[in-house]
Amino acid sequence: MPSLKAPETAVLSRVDRREFIKTSSLAAGTFAFGVPTLLRGQNLNSKLNVACIGIGGKGRSDTDACAGENIVALCDVDSGSVAYETQARKYPSAKFYKDFRQMLDQMGNQIDGVTVSTPDHMHAIVASMVMKKNKAVFCQKPLTQTIYEARYLRKMTHERKLVTQMGN
Repeated sequence: MPSLKAPETAVLSRVDRREFIKTSSLAAGTFAFGVPTLLRGQNLNSKLNVACIGIGGKGRSDTDACAGENIVALCDVDSGSVAYETQARKYPSAKFYKDFRQMLDQMGNQIDGVTVSTPDHMHAIVASMVMKKNKAVFCQKPLTQTIYEARYLRKMTHERKLVTQMGN
């Protein structure tokens, strides 16, 4: 029969009551006062300034989906369309552009995010230019025409830590 020996005594560090109270109070205070400060964003109740590129067809519903925010700029090459006139009446405070490049140059610092609802072959080009201005992008499908474009946009998104979304 094997002999049963008492287990070797492990060296335990003893924490006295004062040390425990001090440490737990510090942790509770950090959690109560520090974490909310870190998580709190700037201007939580403020609205985003959104620019919409392509406001006819699917772009009309994409623009209207952002109506709860500040629509600050609208861009469409077809300024004579019914959609253009409709959106002009609906968002009278928005500035209108025919060229998205001019819009980004002139209003870039006033824009938080951009919707891209242009013809398919322009999605990656427009999204890329918007992302170069460090703006969030909502782009309609298809996002790209080639694998290279998809990888390029993915890389830019990660490098610049941008928020992006594709409509499906």
